[in-house]
Amino acid sequence: TILAVALLLMVLFLAIWYTTPYFLRDFLNKKGEGLPDYHLHIGWVQISPWNCSVDVEDVRLAKEGIEVPFFTCPRVHVAMQWSEVFHMTLRSRIGLTSPIVSFVSGPTADSSQLILPPQWVDTVKKLVPLRINQFTISDGVIHYYDFHADPRIDLVMDQIELSLDNLTNS
Repeated sequence: TILAVALLLMVLFLAIWYTTPYFLRDFLNKKGEGLPDYHLHIGWVQISPWNCSVDVEDVRLAKEGIEVPFFTCPRVHVAMQWSEVFHMTLRSRIGLTSPIVSFVSGPTADSSQLILPPQWVDTVKKLVPLRINQFTISDGVIHYYDFHADPRIDLVMDQIELSLDNLTNS
């Protein structure tokens, strides 16, 4: 009977282990559906309980009616910063690998994407409630487009490396 209980617990653990990323991915995508004007798509979520981190992969945030997405990123890494746990504080570390942010200027607000609405900022704050102690960007790109100008404008700033420390998301 002890072997049967151990086997049952192992099967239960494996079922939770393998299904949690699917549920978390669907939860995050559903959160993005409820916000105005933009569509969020997350391809996959990888959870690492050993270092309390989550890797969100293939992130795409696009405004309806705009031909380029506002934000794409192959990998967003969110982790608890263990060095701060030993000081009795809960802080997070966020790293973006190869993100692309595209600002679009158009003749109307509906044909532009220059800022995110406050609802998006509030949602991100709720999803990462810990103080952000370190925020890094590796190999980032920023585009500025004006498709209605003559000639069309496409300004690019690439190879962005950024490290910000001791932030707060309040």
